[in-house]
Amino acid sequence: MVEKTNRLSFERMLRDVLREYRKKGSISEKGVIANDLLAAMTRGVRTFGMKLVKQENGMPGVRIFADGMEYSALEKELSPRAVITEYLKAWFTAELLAREFGICDAEDLCFAMEVDEEAVVIPSQVVSDFVSSRENPSNTRAWKNCRKVALDHLDWFERVDAIMIYGVLPVRKIA
Repeated sequence: MVEKTNRLSFERMLRDVLREYRKKGSISEKGVIANDLLAAMTRGVRTFGMKLVKQENGMPGVRIFADGMEYSALEKELSPRAVITEYLKAWFTAELLAREFGICDAEDLCFAMEVDEEAVVIPSQVVSDFVSSRENPSNTRAWKNCRKVALDHLDWFERVDAIMIYGVLPVRKIA
């Protein structure tokens, strides 16, 4: 079962960004992490990062960066797990958008996941989830859900096909 958050379902987000990009040639920011990262991508950002950190209270936290600048609109009420899910949704969708619309070469996109040394020692399921997501995002529930939704809605695409969807392999881009 995919973790529920107050974020849009991947299916709705994917449908909405495809429609919006077809209509306007860009994606507007909506205050939703995945959507906002995709909006940055359509404005030319190609490098994204997510870093697991130890917060002042000793708990694990997640920071997101776009072109080296911290993404400051990160909602405080979202759990680190929900932030990880949103980041993976943006990553998967960015790869599809690059292929569907030729926004950029998908190989030019860089989605990195880093772990601060201090955060590794925090005994937490969040840390374990982050580290396993970093090692192979395609093994996560979020990534598998994104792939399933995209495959279920091939009719939404003109250029992307099942082979391209299965070709979205994040392992080659991990920093």
